[in-house]
This record gives sequence, structure tokens and C-alpha cells, in this order.
Amino acid sequence: MRKLFAIILLVAACDIGSDPTKGDEHVDAAPVPVTGRITSDTTWMGAMKLIGVTEIAPMVTVTVLPGTTLEFAQGAGLRVEGALFASGNSGGKIVGKAAAGATSWGPIEINNGLARLTYVNFTGGGITTNGALATVEIVDSKMFKAGGDYIVMNGGSINMQYSQLGPDQGETDTTHCQLHINSSTNVSIFRNNIAGAPFGVMFYGGVGSSFQLNNWYGNTMKDVDTKSGVEGNFSFSWFEKGPPTPGPGATLTLENLATERIQQAGPRP
Repeated sequence: MRKLFAIILLVAACDIGSDPTKGDEHVDAAPVPVTGRITSDTTWMGAMKLIGVTEIAPMVTVTVLPGTTLEFAQGAGLRVEGALFASGNSGGKIVGKAAAGATSWGPIEINNGLARLTYVNFTGGGITTNGALATVEIVDSKMFKAGGDYIVMNGGSINMQYSQLGPDQGETDTTHCQLHINSSTNVSIFRNNIAGAPFGVMFYGGVGSSFQLNNWYGNTMKDVDTKSGVEGNFSFSWFEKGPPTPGPGATLTLENLATERIQQAGPRP
């Protein structure tokens, strides 16, 4: 009888500890599939799998919570006509990557919309702005391994701070150019690491653009490639290969350049 009572207690104890509503119930959950046009405000969390081209309609906001993983099926992308707020934090970064079996994804297109990305880590993909009102804000984030150029601007504004375009030591990158600016309304690139591609920036459009206090290193062809008519301020930055030389008709301000790598640049803990 005592033996039977002990067995009953053991089973009861197992039941108490196995409540599926407690703890890390999302860890092994299958990703939630997303595709098509989103027409009402939505929140993403846990694991999401984007299939095909997902569109965020004008006046609609998609909020991505800290710790979310965004998996992209082969060739999948995201088109932002409204707003995308991917708000990670130090302890809960938002991860973007190719889904199992996929080799490429993206880009995230901002078509006169707004994308605000904080503490995101993207492997693969890319970002493209289209239109004068397109706005992308990037803080404390790392992005690398695009199939072409990572950030391409066809108009609009970018404000990127304390972030990294390029690999860490020991990683390899496939990106051709970290920043490709064809045209822009406003460019503010401040305290970032821009590294590890053939080209750091293809600066082909824009005046009054600011690229100050950045680290430029590991770019095998040029840190800064220019076209006639552009004007940019690269002061207080560190260039591993020495100051860039502007092409004919381009104006680069290169004052008080750092003599060693800037420590207060790149993603913060």
C-alpha cells in the first residue's frame, strides 16, 4: 500500500511540473506563416515565417516585439507602405534570417513608408528605400550577407546610429556594397562600423549628407566611391586605408579624422 501511495505522489508531482502554459512554451513552436497584404495594425512575436511578398498597407503599423525571429522563405520579402516598428532590446534582439532550405531573401522595401529598426540582427536580406518620403531609422543593429548591396536608397531619408553593416571577425560576407545611395532627402550615418565588402558606400546622390564618427575597414575596393555632384561630411571618422579620395565633381569633408578605430561606434551591448 505504501508503495502504491508513493507512485501516486510521483505521478502527481510530474503533472504539476508539466503545465504547458508555463515557462518557455514558444521555444519549439512552429513559425506562424505570414503572407499577402496587411490592412490592420498587427503585432508579431515569437517565430514568424514570411512567404512571398508581404505588404504593410498605408496607415497600418506592424510592431515586432523583442526576441522575435523573422524567417523568410526563398525569395520572400517585405514591402512597407505604412510603418514597421521592429523594437528589440539588449536582452531580446530581433533576428531576421533565411528559413530552413532558403538561400536568399529580401529586400525589405520602404515605399514612402517608415521602418524603425532597433536591436535587430539580420543575416541576408537587404533594405531599399523608394520615394522622397521613405524613412529608415536603424539603431544598435547588425546587418550583413546580402546577395547584392545591403542598403539601397532611391530617395528618402536614413538615420543610422551605433550599428554595423558587415561581418564580425571570423565571419564572411557576400555583400557587394554596404550602402548604395542613388538619391536621398537626408542622410545621417553616425557612429557605425561599415566593413567587409568590396565597397563601403557608393555615394552617387545627395548633398549635405553626414557620415561622421564611423569606422571604415575591410572594404577591399573602396570605402567611399563617388559621382559628380555629391556632397558629404566624413569628418571624425576612422579609415583603415586612409582618407578616401573624391572623384571628379564630388565634395567630401574630411576634417579631424581619427587615427585609430573609434571605440564608441557600432552596436551597443
